[in-house]
Formats: sequence, C-alpha cells, structure tokens
Amino acid sequence: MEELKRREDLERLRQPLITHNLFPHNSSSSATITVEELKKLVRHWKLHEVRGFWKTHPEKEDLIRALLNHMDDQDALYSFEQRVPTRPAQGKSPGRDAYKKTGAFLKPYHGDLFGHRENTEGIIYLSRFDTKKVDLKQQGMFGSSKKFNSFVDKSFFDKSGNEAPDSDTESDADHSKDSKSANERRIGIAEQLYKYSTQPGIEASMVAEGTLEALDDFAHMDDFRALNCAAAVLSNLTVEQSLLVQILDTGIVTDVVLPLHSKGGSLPEIGKKALSMTLYRLTSLDDRVLQIYRDCGDVMMSLLKSDDEETSMCAAASLVNVTGAMIMVQRSAGGQNSANQAVIAIGGDERQRIVEQVMPHLKNLVGSKKPHVRIGLARALKNFSMYENARMTMVEAGVCQSILMLCNYPELAEYRIDIITTIANLTNVVDGRERMIKDGIISCIVKLGNDGDTDENKKLVACAMANLTGVSESMIRHVVMNGAAKCLVTLCAIVNHFDEVDTIDIRVAAGLANLTVHTSSVLKLISSDVHLSLMMLAKDEGAPTLREAFDLVDADGQGTIDTTELGRCLSHLGLDLNERETKRLVEKFDADGSGVMEFSEFKALAKYQAEQGQALAMRTRQVLVSIGLGNLLSDFNAHESLVAAGIIQCLKGLADLNDAKVNVICAKAFANLAANPKMRAKIMGEHIGVFEEWLDLVATKDLECCKVCGNALVHITYDSIYKTDATTTMIKKGILKAVTTMITLKDSYLNFYCASILCNLVCDKSTHETLVSSGILASLDRLTLESAEAETKIRCAAALERLSASLTGDRVVELIGSLSLLLSNTSDSDVTHYISAAFFELSSRAECQHLLAMDKVIHKLLIGMMRGAPGDTQIHGAKALCNLTRDEGCAELLLRTKSVGGPENVVALGKDVPMSHVSDFVVIAILRTNSSLIKEICAQTLFNLLHHEKTREEMVETGVLWALMKLSKLDSRETQNICAKVLFNFSCYEDMQQRIMEHGVPRLLAIATTHDAEVEDPRTKQYCAGALCNLAFRPEAGGLYAKGGAIGFLKELMDVENDDNEMYCSTILYNLSHCEIEARLMLVHEGAVPLLINLSRSAKQRTIIACLSSCYNLTLNSDARKDMVRDLIVSPIISCVEHTDDLELLELGITSLYHLSVGKTGHDSESCVHMVQNDEITTFLVQHAANYTERSAKIGRLCSRIMVNLAMEIDNHDKMVNGGMLDVCSYFLGGEDEENKANARKVMSMFGNTVTVLKQLLTHSCFDVYASLTMNAGAAAGGEEEARDLSNLLTLSRVFLNCSLQQDCCKTLLKKPYFEEHMIAFSLKTEELNWNTVKIIKRMVENKESKAGLLKTGAAGIMSRVSQATKDAVLKKLCGKILNGMSSRKSTVTYSEGSIVAVLSTFEEPDYDEEELVIQLEKVTVEEDEPNECECAVGKIEYSAIEPSWSLFEVKGEKEVKKLAESPPLPVSNMAPPKVYTLQTNGAFEKIEVPNLGKIILPDIELVSEDEDEDEGTDGARKKIKGMTVDTGPQGPEGGISPLGGIGEDPISFNSEVNFSLPALGE
Repeated sequence: MEELKRREDLERLRQPLITHNLFPHNSSSSATITVEELKKLVRHWKLHEVRGFWKTHPEKEDLIRALLNHMDDQDALYSFEQRVPTRPAQGKSPGRDAYKKTGAFLKPYHGDLFGHRENTEGIIYLSRFDTKKVDLKQQGMFGSSKKFNSFVDKSFFDKSGNEAPDSDTESDADHSKDSKSANERRIGIAEQLYKYSTQPGIEASMVAEGTLEALDDFAHMDDFRALNCAAAVLSNLTVEQSLLVQILDTGIVTDVVLPLHSKGGSLPEIGKKALSMTLYRLTSLDDRVLQIYRDCGDVMMSLLKSDDEETSMCAAASLVNVTGAMIMVQRSAGGQNSANQAVIAIGGDERQRIVEQVMPHLKNLVGSKKPHVRIGLARALKNFSMYENARMTMVEAGVCQSILMLCNYPELAEYRIDIITTIANLTNVVDGRERMIKDGIISCIVKLGNDGDTDENKKLVACAMANLTGVSESMIRHVVMNGAAKCLVTLCAIVNHFDEVDTIDIRVAAGLANLTVHTSSVLKLISSDVHLSLMMLAKDEGAPTLREAFDLVDADGQGTIDTTELGRCLSHLGLDLNERETKRLVEKFDADGSGVMEFSEFKALAKYQAEQGQALAMRTRQVLVSIGLGNLLSDFNAHESLVAAGIIQCLKGLADLNDAKVNVICAKAFANLAANPKMRAKIMGEHIGVFEEWLDLVATKDLECCKVCGNALVHITYDSIYKTDATTTMIKKGILKAVTTMITLKDSYLNFYCASILCNLVCDKSTHETLVSSGILASLDRLTLESAEAETKIRCAAALERLSASLTGDRVVELIGSLSLLLSNTSDSDVTHYISAAFFELSSRAECQHLLAMDKVIHKLLIGMMRGAPGDTQIHGAKALCNLTRDEGCAELLLRTKSVGGPENVVALGKDVPMSHVSDFVVIAILRTNSSLIKEICAQTLFNLLHHEKTREEMVETGVLWALMKLSKLDSRETQNICAKVLFNFSCYEDMQQRIMEHGVPRLLAIATTHDAEVEDPRTKQYCAGALCNLAFRPEAGGLYAKGGAIGFLKELMDVENDDNEMYCSTILYNLSHCEIEARLMLVHEGAVPLLINLSRSAKQRTIIACLSSCYNLTLNSDARKDMVRDLIVSPIISCVEHTDDLELLELGITSLYHLSVGKTGHDSESCVHMVQNDEITTFLVQHAANYTERSAKIGRLCSRIMVNLAMEIDNHDKMVNGGMLDVCSYFLGGEDEENKANARKVMSMFGNTVTVLKQLLTHSCFDVYASLTMNAGAAAGGEEEARDLSNLLTLSRVFLNCSLQQDCCKTLLKKPYFEEHMIAFSLKTEELNWNTVKIIKRMVENKESKAGLLKTGAAGIMSRVSQATKDAVLKKLCGKILNGMSSRKSTVTYSEGSIVAVLSTFEEPDYDEEELVIQLEKVTVEEDEPNECECAVGKIEYSAIEPSWSLFEVKGEKEVKKLAESPPLPVSNMAPPKVYTLQTNGAFEKIEVPNLGKIILPDIELVSEDEDEDEGTDGARKKIKGMTVDTGPQGPEGGISPLGGIGEDPISFNSEVNFSLPALGE
C-alpha cells in the first residue's frame, strides 16, 4: 500500500512536468520520472532559493514531498489534481418559498437567549425544531444545499409586518404609525441580529437561518442604525473563514456591500470600517478576488481614503491582495483557462492604476503606532514592487522615505525580507536609481545586509547593490560614502552559499567593479577590503554554465530573452555580434516562432557555435574582477597595500586564463602598476616575464612599439636604482642590447629614453664594472655625438657623474675621456654642473684623493670654481678642496704655491702675509662667497688646514684661525661648531693658550651664550665648555669670564644633565673662584650662587670639593656675602657639608657659613636674619654642632661664633629657641672650651631680650649652668666678692629683671636655689646693680604668686642694706615703699640692719607730682668679638687635561646634484565595467494579513442588561460590556472584541466594565 501511495504521489507530478516542458522524453505520459526532472521542477518553482534546500532534501522522496506540499499550498495557482478532493461548493441561497406548516414541529418559544420576545417573535431558528417529532433530513430541509428559514425573507418585512388591514377605513395616521412601528421593529431586529453576531461560534447557524437575506433589507434602509448593524453583522459573519464562499454565493456583494457603500454620508465610520474588514476578508479567496474587485473596486478605493487608519489599512490590504491575484492568475492561466481571459485583460493597466492610487495612502500609514499596520505595509510595498510598470511610480512617490522609516521600528525582523525584496525590485528601474541614492537608500541596504540572518536576504541585497552601483560616476561617491563597499565585501564571503544559476558572484563582482570607477574613493574602498573580495572572486572555479549567462540577462524572469538580451548574453560569453547577426541567430533557433528564445533554444544555439569552433565560455565574473582590480591600481597611493595583498599574483592568474578580454584588461592593470615607481620592483621580482616581453617587443624594431616599451623600461630601471639584484638581472636579460637597438632607430624620443635608462642603471655602484665592461661608455659617447637635445646630454652627464663614484685605475682614465668629450660638445650649465659633481666624487674617494691632492692643476681648477663659478659648481669645488686638504701634502702645497692674478699680500690678524692659495682661499671664504653652505664647507677646509701639526703655526700666521673666527660670527650652526672645536683644540696646548686668550675667549663666550634656536647646538656648547675649562686655570681668565657672561653659560650647561657638563662647570667655577678678590664680586653678581645651588645637588666628591671651595673663596670678599645670602647660598653649603665626612671640607663649609654671618665690623644683621628664616642653619647647628665639635675644636668654635652672630638679631630668637638652639648652648656650656662657653653665655644673654622665649630659657636646664657660670666668671683666687666681674653681674641682673617682668616667670625664678644668693651678689656693687635688684624685688612683691615666697627670703634685708648704702634718694624711698608693701597684718618681716631707717623714710610727705615707677625690659647687651677671616686650606680637584679632537672633515655623499627632469609618466587606465543585468522581479506575492481583526462592536448598542450577569462564570472566557456578558469561548474571539471595531485595538479585559451612551430605541 505504501508503494502504491508513493506511485500515486509521483504521478501527480507528471502533469506539471509536462505543462512546463520539463519532461525530456517523447512519451512523457508513460516515461519514468527521474530525479533530474524533479530537480528541474524544483528550480522552475524556485523552491531551491530557500536556504539549505538541497541539504535538507537529498533523496528523491524528499523532493516529491516538497513538490506536493507546494502544489497543495498553491492550489489557487495550479489547476492540477489535488491530493484530497475539495468540498463541493454550496449552492445559491434558497428561494423565497418558505414552509408554511411548522407549528407541529416547533418547540414552545420562550424568547431568545436572554428571554426577550419583542423583537424575535416569529423568527424560527433550527434550535426550535423538535427532532423527536420530525426528521429534518427526511423532510429535505437540511439534506439539500438550500438554507432553512421560511420566515426571514422579503415577505417577513412587508409594511404591515402581519396580514393586511381588515378594512379600507384605516386612517393615514394609523398607517403612518404602523409604518413607523414596523421600521423600529426592523431596527430592533437588526440590533438583535447584531447582538447575536458578536457571539463566537454561531456564525454558521446565523447564515443557515437566513441572516444574509435580512441584511439585504437592512442595507436598503435609510436609518444609520440599521446600516451600522448590517455592516457590523456582515463583518462579524466573515470572521468564520469557512463561510466566505457561501456568503459570496448568496450575492452579498451586490445585495449588501454596494447598497451600504452607496449610502455615503449616512453610513458612519464604524460602518465603513466594518465594510473594509469585510472586503479584506473576502479578498483572501484567491479564486474569487478578481470578481470581488470587479464589483467593489470603487468601494475599496473609497474606503482607502478614510481618515481612520484601520479602515484605510484594510482597504489597502484588499487592493494589494487584488493585485496579487491578478498576477497569479496571469501566471497560472497560460491561455488555457478561458474563464480567466477577462481577468487577464484588466491585469496590466488596472494594476498600475491601483498602485498609483494606493501608494500615497500607504505612505501616510508609515507613521502608524500599530506594529501590525507597519508589517502589512511592508508586505504591500513588496507586492507592489513586483510590478515592473509600478516601480518608477513608487520611487517618485517617495517610497524610500517610507522604507527608511519602516527600518527604524522594533519589529523590523518580522518584515525585513519584504523590505529587502522591495528595494531589490525597485533598483531595477534605471531612471530611479539616482533618486533612491539621494533619498538615502544605500545606508538602509547596508543596515539590512548587516542585520540579515538568511542567505536569501543577502542575495537580494547583492542584487540591489549591483543595480545601484550602476549609476554615473558622480553618484558612485555617494554610494561609497554610505557604506556600499563594506556591504558588498560582506556579501562576497557568502557567494558560495548559492547555486550557479543565482549568479550572486557576478552581481557582487559587478557591484564592486562599479564602485572602482570613482577613482577618488579607491583608498576608502581598499580600507573596506574591496580588493580582497575582488581577488577572492577572481578564483576560477570552472567555466560558468550557460544557464548562468541566460539568467543574467533575462530581464523579466519569464524564462525568455529577446534579441537585445541575446546580444548581451553572447557578449558575456565571448562572442560579439552586431544586431543583424543576432537577429539571424534568433530566427534560426526560434523553434516555436515566438520571436524570443527560451533556454532550450539557447542551448541548441550554444551547441551549434561549438560545432563551428566558436565555443561559448563566459568570463563575465573574471572580466568584472580584472576591471575592478585595474581601476584600483589607478591610485598610486593604494599600490603598496594592493601588492601586499597579492594583486600581482591575482592578475597573473587572470591572465593565465588566456581570455582575450581579460588579457587586455590585465595588461592595462600591469601598466597602471608599472607607472608607480614604488611598485615596479614587484614586476622585476615575481613577474620577470613582463620585463622579458618588453625586451622581445623592442627586438621587433617597430618604432611605436619601441616607444611604449622604452617608456616602460625607463620606469622599470628607475625603480631598480640601488637594487643590485634587479639591475644585474636586467643586464643579464640584455637591456643594454635593447638600448643599442633603440639608438639605431635614431629617434629623439628613443634617444631620451635610452639616456634615461642608462642613467638609471648606473645608480648602483656595484654594477659599474659590469656596465663599463658591457660598453655603457660607448653607448653614452654615441648618444653624445648623435643627439642634439639638451635633456639627453644632461642625462648622459648625470650617468658619467654616477660612474665617477666607483671606477678606478684605467677606468678612471676612460671616464675622464668621456667627460672631456661631453664638455667639448656642449656649454650647457647643467652639464657642467654634473661634471663638477663628478670631480667632487673623485676627490672623496681615498684611492683617488692623494693623486688629486698633489696635482697643482686641479688645485687651480678648484680655486677657480670657487672664485667665479655658479652656485652649484662652487659648492662642488669647495667640497672637493675640503676633501683634498685632508692630505698633509695638499696643505703644504697650497701654502707654498703662490696665487696667480691676486694681490701680493693679504691682511690677517693685523699683519700682512704673502698671497698664496691658502691666503686666496681665506679671502674667498670671507669675501667671495655668499652661500652659508659654502662658508660652512670653507670652515671645514680651514679646520683641515689647521689640523696638520707641521704647518699649523704657519697656517695661524697666514690668517686661517682669524678667518675661522670671522666665519663663526655668522648665524651658522656648523661654522660655530667648527670654530669652538678649533679653539678647544688650541686650549689643550699650553703654548697655544696665550694665543687665544685675548680673542678666543670672547669668541668662545659669544658662541656659548647664543640663544638662537637655529644656531644653538649641544656639541658646540661642549667644545666651548671644554675650552673654557682648560683656560680657566689661567689667572687672567676670571675677569674675562665674568665680563663675557661665562656664569650664565655654565648655568645653561647645567640644565642638561650630563657628567661632562657637571665636570666642566664645577672645574671652571672652582678655577674662577681663585681669581682676584675684586673679580669675585662680579662672579656673584653674574649668578654664581644659582650655579652652586645646581652643583650642590650632586653627590660626587669632586663636585662637592669644587662647590665648597668656590663658596669659601667667594665669601672671602666681604662685599659679596650679603648678595650670596640673598641668593640662598646657605642651603647648598649645608647640603655639601652634609654629604661629606672630610674634615677639611667640613671646615671649608662651616667657615663659609661663618663668613656669611659677619660683615666688616661685626655680624651682618640682614644676612643673619636671612640665614635663619628658612630654619636650615638652625637645624644644621642643632644636629651637627656637637658632632663637629668633637671632631674639630676649630669647627666647634666656628659654630659657636655663628650662634652668637645669629643671636645678635632679636628677630631670630624665636626660630633659634624653637629650633633647639638651647640644647646646643647646653652642650657648649658643659664643655671645656672657654670660648665656646663664653659664646654660649652670650647667646643665652641675648635670648633674655625676647619676651616670647624667656619662659623656655628659664625652664631649660642650661639656664642654671648659665647663671652659675656668669656669676663665677672671672673669679680670682684672692677673694670672691672683689673678683667678680661686674659686667657679667650686670648682664645676669638684666636677664633676671626681664624674667621678673613676666607673670609666669617670677615664681619660677624665685624658686631657683641660687636666687637669694644672686640677689645679694647684685646689691651694693653699683647703683645700676642696686636699681636692678630693687626692680626685681619690687616686681616679685607685686606678683601675687611670688610675693609669699619672697617674704621667706632675705629680700627685706637686701632692701634695708640697699636703702642704707645708696645715695640716690629716689632709690632709698623706693626701698622703703617696698618694705612697707612686704609687711602685712598676717606676716612679719625679719629685721635687718637699716630696716627701721628705710621704713621711717616713708614718713615724709609724698610728692604728689612724683610719678609711679614703671619697670620696663632692660636690653641685654654683650660684647661682640671682632670679626676675623678664618683661613682654610682649599681643597684641590683632580683635573685631567682633555685631549684635542682633530677629526678631519670629509664630505661624502652630499653632492648638490640637480634633480633630473621626470620622464613622461606611463598612462593610467581607468576602465568602465560592462553593464550586468539581473532578474527584474524578486520574491513571491504574499497576501496581506491584518491581525487582530475581531468582531465589530457598535458603541451605541447594549449587549447585556444590568440584571442578567449571573452566567458570568460559565465555561469559556467572557467579556462584559455594560452588564452584558458575551461568551467568547475558551480562547476568546479572533483578535478580541474592540469597542470600535477590533482592528488594532487591545482586547477588553475579561469582566471589565465599559459604559456607552445609547440612544433610545423605538420611539
């Protein structure tokens, strides 16, 4: 059974095979159907275009299944036998006859589903028949195709509604009332039918029970409610797809749709929407759609213009479906179905009219917010684009803007293929391409190509791109800039996914080749890898099939080509025929006489051509690829990347195909490549055969051929300059022979080419010997004699100049002969220029140098060139002479040879010297040359002359050194460098130092301190530094250096971190610091301190010695010290001291600090303040004074002296005390050195002047030592009281007094154990001490914290004794007051002698004019020591004499040779690709599906009453609209129910309340 079924399935395919002429056998009705026939049918129906079709259908059974499924899916297109018999169509609606007797069979009527009877009384439904009483089928009611409803017909809607009036006496009012009542009754019935229609699943019952006939009546009414209900009921009934044919068979279009539409303004928008939905659903019937369009075309056009978006969309979808049905009927009819002839007649023009009218409205729908509208719109555009005559209309209507908008919506993936298909079809309109490009369609295609996920998408993108690139060159730029190149490159990677018949490779190749026409975009194309894609397409994977060529030019995709298309097809296949010859072929092989050729006929033609020896072999893809690569090579900037990518190998592979057209294009491409000098080496490498071909063509002696080849050889040899292998290869291949052949033709162009070739060949020195051996000099001599053109002779001279670089021995003699021959035949300055360059070249070669150096004639020639030759020749003469002066013999010969024609003597350095070649050269260097380059070369020559020790003294006397220093004044980096180098060299010799001191040092400093960026050179500064370093040891150097700004130069030198620079600077500064005392102040003013600061950062011992020594020497000038401190010299001194352990260096540093703190008569106030401000000196002394004192008593004394000088300034006290200076004092006070102790006491005493430090001073442990030492200072052995030093006592009393003035110090001072003893010691010595004593006691009495303690001491006795001993009445009275103040009721004062007298003295009347005594701070002074300059041993730095640098100057490879005029370039070819025609129509028609079309819900009709919602929970989902629950079944109605018709609206949620305002029904 399975085998029988398989055979039946296979036999079903026989008919389409025969119909499409795909069966090759004569007995097609009985022959076996093979796999090949099945594959042909697959291709004919284009099933293989689905990606991976062949992989998923490998077996015969798979193909059969796919074909049968396709037949079943497209049954409207194919009239073949179906697998399953279709259901027979239902007949027409039953007549108006009704069954009269039904009561016996009816169940009792209790109203409709909702219990209502008023509007349904008399309507009979199938549900009312009692099946127990009657067998409906036996009665013929349901067994036939006639509908059963004997009451809902025309008679049901008579005016009376029942029987006629009983009498003729009924009034008109009653009749009118009855008529109105009948009208309302009809409306009520219409509304009831509408309510039923909203329920799902009863559509078939409603149709069967006569609803359609009722709609006919409603449609003719004038009441909008009836019209609305009729339209809504009809739309709701069409929801059931199975009823569409039956509905159409009842004549519903003419009976209901047309009448409803004819009402115009009476039909509300909701009714129009219902009509639009109805027509949309009806047009889904492929076999009936054209009939519908014939009847309702105007209705659709009218509804299309509706302002309602959904109404317009449904109408548009209907019209799109109509146009699709037209084209399908045309394809399927084929002249066999006579019933469709009328339809075909309206296909073309009518379809065009539809598109023209629909397009503006589709454009308006693009901005819809509803995705399903946009999806339908995309499909509509695709369908329209399939019509050739509609495409230009779409483009002009702005379809590109619509497409761009559609591509920006999120649901693009759902209609991407439709958009791509639309674009691909539209691009076949040649006149519309530029408009599409300007509208931005390229970027859209690129985006779609990148986002496309199927090969079908990419195939269509390739078609579109191939077409859009076929525009004018001016538009190609826009295509490239919008990303077309990258898109095509991406597509190139998938061409292998398609079959040969798809010709995707040719389409992509055409697109890429078209892009290369715009040569300005070549680099952008290469950056997009266009060249790689073209090279990939260049691979020959077998000859393309004839089908590929045929499909390539099949314009309409109908499987036929006309005469014009055949001509293009044959051209692609390598056979070019004119129109007449092409027509003859068509007539010969057009078997059916149709005037066009089918593929079978085309194959017969190809067979015939093969038999005639003209086999057709299509190389379209290779032609396109080679053109594209050739055009890419038209841009020289792209050559390197193209060659690196392998374009040469690719072109060679294309040339190997031996196709005439391809070879021509490849030759032009190679010419484009050879025109670029950088790329010609590739030809001489991998593709030497090209070069050999050129030589063979020269051998033919054809003049024009030789010109072309000669021009190419010029460029090839130019590229071979300095490439030994390439030049050697050319020589071996016989290029000189080819040159000789071209010379024999005696053509001026060829002579120029030959001279250029020879000039290029001699650029490589390694080939000179071979070239000379092969006769190149003879060829040059022949060109010299036979050519009259200056350019040719210039190139000959250039060739000889290049040969001068390597020839030796006898070859040099031959070269000089050729130079002489050329000079005797021309006076051209350019020729002379190259000859002078040749002499310079010979002079720069060591093997020729001595020979030329000893030749006086050459000397005279070179001197003459420098005196009056043109600039270039003068330069070459100067360079040659510079090279020759390297030879000592040449220098001596120039010095001894007297100059001819010049003055007898020349003044140099104030002396008259004899005129020789040297003195002549000096004059020329200074006066006769204006070129800075020549002067630089002259400076190099003078340096060489001074190099030779044997003649150096004479050279100086002749003025060579003077001339060199003169030249160094020029703004020339080189001359200044040479001058500095010479002066440096001379400074290395002690006998030469004196010669350069007077004039050399200023010149050195001038060079060293220049700030011209164009002249400044680090090397020059190094030479200057070295020379200044060598000369700095001389005693007169200090003044010269200071005046010349040497310090500034040294600072600049130190800005460059370099060990040599540091050595130079430190050494020079060290030596300069030893200059006269007066000059040292000038060094400081010039900025020596900043330089020392810079040097102090170094940790090298040598630099530290130099810094400390320099600082010490500079501080010996007392006038410079204040400036040094102001320039912050303290910090570098401390830094250097802290970085060394050497005792001598420590002594140098500390001594320098001491010098800085003193002036000529004592401490320097300003300097001392500056030194303390940054805390460094304080910190330094605190940290290191003790350590240094332990190591050296001298250093310790210096530290204590520095402390004294710093403490002399009260402004320093805070920083010193807070910095820890009391600890240093404590150390010194506890030491054994008396000077240190004395200095420490001075510092402590000076601190007593500052209120803010008294507390710290009094509480520090050193204060007690200080007080004790001060009290006992100078004590003698004879007696303690008499031997005390009154000065020390006075100083100490002042300190005590100042402490007593501070509230927080009185008690502390009183608690000192020695306080009373010291107070006793202060009293009775001098009046000033008595006063200080009394003031101290007075302050303590007045201080509450100290008064009690004071009373316990012998202060009263001291007061009594002072009062008794003093002669000062004021003091005596003051003592009495103090004693009285010390007494109180609660205290007693110890009596002492004189206490009574002192107290009684207060009995005298007080003088009221007497002012109260105000005690103030007493200034504590100490005796300042006389400043003295401490002598120290200045350290010596090691200095090794710097060796002179006499490296001779030699000029090589710097010839100022004029650039030869460029040879005429090779022509660059830019080729236009042939036009490639792709299939005009892509894609298949698809009907527009508008989703979410539910049933129409009229907003002004209630569906459920308020009190009847108890069944809301029954089976199935429900929707409730103002109290009415509509059963929608388990899944709900299709698309949901929308209050406004359901299109595109969100379905109302179940059990939600929606309220409407309803007009009153009935009256």
